[in-house]
Amino acid sequence: MPIIITDNDLCYSVYNQEQKIIQSTYRGRFNREQNLSHLRRVMEFSKDHVILGSIVDLSKLRGSFTGMFDTMEHETLPGVKKAGFRYVAYVLSDDILIEHATKKWIDIAKGLSLTIETFGNEEEAENWLIKSINTKEE
Repeated sequence: MPIIITDNDLCYSVYNQEQKIIQSTYRGRFNREQNLSHLRRVMEFSKDHVILGSIVDLSKLRGSFTGMFDTMEHETLPGVKKAGFRYVAYVLSDDILIEHATKKWIDIAKGLSLTIETFGNEEEAENWLIKSINTKEE
């Protein structure tokens, strides 16, 4: 049974206990405070749960989240990496701001020992993520 981590106007995130992944779906216009709330909940959740990876669906998000890079790099990632976090699958639309921000973030995050890929739909993202996690565990 999935555990809901965040459910606000910006983001809906659930944790799949069996696969040990978080699936986050962002929608609407980017809101810094709602995103900070989401990131704090994920960090708190990661203290008691193994999180191997995440699917982050940004295909319905508008705006830019480049102002969040510092928080994500120095607060969120160090916290969730302790929970085993290593893989991220991003689902993108053709929104140029989101695509640009995601590419910049990927450059930063890869330097922090994460394996990241982008996809055009959630099914491809999930298939890659599960395969990556299972390959690593073998």
